[in-house]
Amino acid sequence: MAINKVFENKTIFFGMPKRYGIYKLVIKNLELMGFKVIDISFDDEHFSYKNFGEKLQNLIQKTFLGNKNYKQELKFQHQKNTISNRINVVNNVDFALLIRPDLYPESVIKSIKSKSKLLVGYQWDGLNVFPKVKNLIPLFDRFFVFDPQDVGVEKSLGITNFYFNQDIFSSKKQDENLDLYFIGVYTDSRMDFILDFLRKINDCHLKIRFEIFVDNLEEVKKIHRNIPNLHYITEKISFEDAYRRGQSAKTFVDFYNPRHKGLSLRVFEALGMHKKLITTNAEITKYDLYKPENILVYDSSITSEVLRDFLSSSIVNSDSELIEKYSFENWIKNVLDYKPRIDINLPQ
Repeated sequence: MAINKVFENKTIFFGMPKRYGIYKLVIKNLELMGFKVIDISFDDEHFSYKNFGEKLQNLIQKTFLGNKNYKQELKFQHQKNTISNRINVVNNVDFALLIRPDLYPESVIKSIKSKSKLLVGYQWDGLNVFPKVKNLIPLFDRFFVFDPQDVGVEKSLGITNFYFNQDIFSSKKQDENLDLYFIGVYTDSRMDFILDFLRKINDCHLKIRFEIFVDNLEEVKKIHRNIPNLHYITEKISFEDAYRRGQSAKTFVDFYNPRHKGLSLRVFEALGMHKKLITTNAEITKYDLYKPENILVYDSSITSEVLRDFLSSSIVNSDSELIEKYSFENWIKNVLDYKPRIDINLPQ
């Protein structure tokens, strides 16, 4: 889909955690739309204490003072000078967008606000998961949440996730054509459910690949081993690499996080890439993108026969306006209150 540079020469502060490299894709998409991006993202993954005193202070804060966010605050402090310098060298920025603003200190958010005409926040995790962010919402001109049950908290607005424009990805594809693809992080509490799904799907005799990241491979293999089509990986894969691995698959699988009811990026990725989707998030039936021909809501009552029938049927084309609606380009117009656009709302 061609992108119009509707924000030609507009400036924007953009910041989010660098985990999985999603921030790079957001920046690419912003630049395709004409933005001059001032990147204030930070690395929340690679961290080491500078000295024993920091480690001891974290223990005291977490154990005795109940501050479970102290380590996260330390991560930002280690990069604060670099980020602050990027903020301080510019003035009169048109827009600012922070994704997961709870990870940014209040003082930094205030500094960004003082230099921006419009400050926008997007919390793509439930407010109950990171409740600290509720205190920061009043600092923003517009603040968005993706979980319908969070809409209205401190005047927050609802919006979904999005899919990225395919032009920002390299054209290299995986050689293997798959019927079904899943990639995720090992969570002990959901493994029995995933294994039950795999047993059913393996009965369908399709080309399947399940990739699960683990950081304790030997321990996991003692519990779950010799499972057909399940591959444990020990190096984290970027979002872009995961996208590339999934290009050749006909269907994606989405095991949602029960901590919230919002739809994951994988849902919109399937829409944008013209894929079928199997998801455990029943809330999807309340959205206009739901088509039972293309999306199967899975629970333990679903049989191998139902899975086989769903996977063997043809995908039904979605309306072009619906596909445009959930693109990153239309998403950014919504959060920045730019018109014309197709409005995105969460179900009641």
